[in-house]
Amino acid sequence: MEKYVVVFGGCSWDSTFKQRQDLSYPDVADIGLPGGKGANQAIAIARAGYNVKMISMLGDDEVGKKILQNLKDNNINVSCVEILKGVKSDGAQLFVTLTGDNEIKRIRESIDHFNVEMISKYAEVIKNAEYVVTQTKVKREVIEALINFCFENKVKTVVTPCPAKGYDFEDENTRKLFEKITFITSNEQEMKDIMKNDDFEYCIDKLPNLIATAGPKGVNFCDEEGFFINIPAVEPREMKDSTGAGDTFCGNFLVALLNGFNKTQAVKMGVWAATLKLEHFGAQPGMPTSQELKDRTTDVVW
Repeated sequence: MEKYVVVFGGCSWDSTFKQRQDLSYPDVADIGLPGGKGANQAIAIARAGYNVKMISMLGDDEVGKKILQNLKDNNINVSCVEILKGVKSDGAQLFVTLTGDNEIKRIRESIDHFNVEMISKYAEVIKNAEYVVTQTKVKREVIEALINFCFENKVKTVVTPCPAKGYDFEDENTRKLFEKITFITSNEQEMKDIMKNDDFEYCIDKLPNLIATAGPKGVNFCDEEGFFINIPAVEPREMKDSTGAGDTFCGNFLVALLNGFNKTQAVKMGVWAATLKLEHFGAQPGMPTSQELKDRTTDVVW
């Protein structure tokens, strides 16, 4: 049987505005690109060389057609991507600063149609996955049902708590839910929102399945023996755009694990992949292929 990862999440079309030298932004987007955290993670995994089945929903508009074709072009299995009649596909406006940082304003529609029934509908696809990757952008009841279903069926999960609002680790229901997840990949702000603390070692001691990325401060996690580790960031040759860097890390970390790397090695591979992404404009266009990552890390001692 073919091995694969399931990505359960949304897709969007991103209109990107690049900041000018006078710090203003243009009235019309500089470029339109496919995006969305679900699609980003799916494409990161596929580019890293692993089979992906996407469970998602799109509108029956022209944007949806472009998003669907982009998934196909990246060798993602779209048999579980539903096209909703009379519904618009999701979008986002990305404002990229001169330093490569970004601010995102999201336009939601098709993602709000995700429902608990999708889990039973695609139960066999989910049960047979090596991992299920998801985010917290859909309704909480759907995410909770998915995590519980995977836990009950011994399917490993990777969850990015984006957005983290409403997920308070001091809340017993949230804590029990998070303890069922195999890996939680968050950025620094998401960790603070969940744990109400900005000390990486403290947070990861409380939640050992947490992997917290922190941009130039590297990635923080605990290894298989329970020791706290910080893997330093790798400085890009040229910083162009941070959009999608966390998704690139997540996808490449997971594929490295599936390829037999230990957790520390897999984190390092994710860090390098994210660095290559930083050197390119756009979330998905900048995600490296497995060969590009291999070429860049040839001399790296793991």
